[in-house]
Formats: sequence, C-alpha cells, structure tokens
Amino acid sequence: MSRTFLILVSILAALGAGHHAWKRIKAHLEASMMDAAIVESSRNSVLVYGRDGCGYTRQMLASLQSRNIPVTYVDLDLPHASSAFHERFDGTGLAGPRGYALPVVEVDGEVSMRPTPDVVAYHFQTRD
Repeated sequence: MSRTFLILVSILAALGAGHHAWKRIKAHLEASMMDAAIVESSRNSVLVYGRDGCGYTRQMLASLQSRNIPVTYVDLDLPHASSAFHERFDGTGLAGPRGYALPVVEVDGEVSMRPTPDVVAYHFQTRD
C-alpha cells in the first residue's frame, strides 16, 4: 500500500513540475512574440501601455483615435503583456516610487509616462 502511494505521489509531483515548467516556457514565448509585435508596430503607430480600468489610458486612446492617429494598445492586465512590459522597462528609471504612472506611451522610440494627448499627437505628427 505505501509503495503504491509513493509511486502515485511521485507521478503527481513530476506532472506538477512539468506543468509549471510549461507555463513558464509558454509565458516566455508569449512575451517574445509580444515584443516582436510591439517593435514592428512602433514604427507606424503610437504605443500605449495601460489598463482598461485606467481613466487616463482610456482618455489617451480616445483622444488619439479621434485625431486619426494609429494606436497600438498593450493591455497590461494580460499576463504576457505585463511580463513583456516589465522585462522592457524595469530598471530603466522610468518608474517612480509608486510604480508606473499609466499610460506609458512610446512615440518613435521615445517613452513617457502619462503625457497629455496633445503632446503625444504633436510628437507623432512631427516624427522623422
């Protein structure tokens, strides 16, 4: 009885470890794919990193879209997007003592936290 129990526990532990490893690999692949999509779209649009529940993010998106400025929105509530965001910006000095002030906006490689829509539109329209 105890030998069967040990075998079953060993099998369950191995399955749990395999599942955990798969989740980490999958998250890394999704983050890499997100990075590639962001780099490609950053050439032709404004990147807006934010959350659906953030009023500043919603205001930025609405303002840019009303000006017909192409936007790529990265929803930080999605685990792979959040992971890619933190891999890219943690340690850059962009975050303040309370974290990141959303939205974080990137125009032609220049990143800023919570800029006004007017500033973002101006930078996008005057980029090289």
